[in-house]
Amino acid sequence: MKVLIILFLFFSCSTQKSKNYKAFQAKLVESEIKRVNQKKEIIRKPAFFGVVIKKIDIKDEEDRKAAWLFIPKKYSPNKKWPLVISLHGYFGTPFFHEIINPFFPHINKKNFLLVFPKGLKDKKKWRYWNATKACCDFDNRNPNDVKYLRELIGEISKSHNIDSKKIFLYGHSNGGFMGYKMACEASDLISGVVSFGGASFLDPRECKNTHPVTILEIHGKNDQTIKYDGAKDWHPSVEETIMQWTKFNGCSDKNYSISNIKGARTGKYKMLEQKIWRFCKDGKKVALWTSEKGGHTYLLGTQMTKKILNFLF
Repeated sequence: MKVLIILFLFFSCSTQKSKNYKAFQAKLVESEIKRVNQKKEIIRKPAFFGVVIKKIDIKDEEDRKAAWLFIPKKYSPNKKWPLVISLHGYFGTPFFHEIINPFFPHINKKNFLLVFPKGLKDKKKWRYWNATKACCDFDNRNPNDVKYLRELIGEISKSHNIDSKKIFLYGHSNGGFMGYKMACEASDLISGVVSFGGASFLDPRECKNTHPVTILEIHGKNDQTIKYDGAKDWHPSVEETIMQWTKFNGCSDKNYSISNIKGARTGKYKMLEQKIWRFCKDGKKVALWTSEKGGHTYLLGTQMTKKILNFLF
């Protein structure tokens, strides 16, 4: 009985400690960015978690807020670097998005640049991306988010030596929908897309893909928001999304493998089934990671985000 009580207290404290750390980390990031913004400067030395923070302003008709670029401490213009664009979900923020999908701890280990853009706010003051018809321009404002993300990537590439073959988008929910839209309308620029709880176009003919793009969809079968089996007249099923991209990428329908992979250390994404098509055009691949019990929003953890980055590069 004493042993059970001790174990209960240990795991309760560990879980609380993990939650407190994530909140603490997010608070530190926000406070540091506020400090930089107030001084209107760029941090030129690795002063915060060993990375450099830079503000990226893109002036357009929508008067968008600045994106924040995180640069590894070993950055040198003498070599090419991967770029990951992390897209928040509907009514999300970049910092809440980072808590769910913590890529930040891997910047110096994997040596890539990470940028957090912000979608515009709708009438409810909730941030969104104008992706497919399903999600999430509910005010019919029709902002050109593809153009904005293109310009953001271009601006970063002007001042940093970005590997044009390693430009990736990661998005949760609405961010995942936006990732698919970029894969359809900016496939000349994007190397790969990871969607967590998103979906592609309901009508495949709306996708104007011209180049193969690596695709990874992560989805829980218990997702009650963007349903695994799809929603009639709203969004395709996960299988339909994946089949669209095996066709776009010229993959062999029957040439795939299925295996189990370990995800996060705990939780509903502890074990995932991986279904992957490796033999596609230009060395691209398409994969589906399915959780039997996973829902729409879940803390993936650093182990999972490490596997996502390893999948991409």
